[in-house]
Formats: sequence, structure tokens, C-alpha cells
Amino acid sequence: MIYRGSEWARVFNEPALDYIGAYALVNFSVRYALAGTGLQMQLAGTNLANRDGVNSRYTDPFGTGQTSQQYVAPRQVIFTIGYAF
Repeated sequence: MIYRGSEWARVFNEPALDYIGAYALVNFSVRYALAGTGLQMQLAGTNLANRDGVNSRYTDPFGTGQTSQQYVAPRQVIFTIGYAF
């Protein structure tokens, strides 16, 4: 689990542009290797609750009013199989 507390993106503290709320992400990973075969399997899941979170925000300080945000990735489930020679 990853918890990210609330924060202000700029020193101006304008709630509509600068406030980023808190959120928590739950990730999971499990790996299994079959003994003596070289075969490995892994199941991983990220952002299992599919939370909307802002990873970073940038508001243009030159008065143009442009704001850009980078969001956390949505829920992802990944299964891999590998073989070691």
C-alpha cells in the first residue's frame, strides 16, 4: 500500500489550482517458481482499487492559466511466464 498525503502544488495556495487531495494505492505481486524446472510465473496488480490520483501538477507561473497534471495509472493486472535456461 502506498499512501500519499494531500499537498499544495504551489506556494500561492489557490484551492482550485493548487490543492491535491490525499489518496492510497494498493499494489500486489506474487511469484511462483516450479522447483527444478526453470519455469516461473508472476501475477502483479497495481492500483487495485482503481483510485484517481494526481502524481504531479504544474501550473504556469507566468499568468497564462495553463495547468498540467500527471495522473497515476489506472488498475493494471499483469501475468508473466518465464523460463530460465
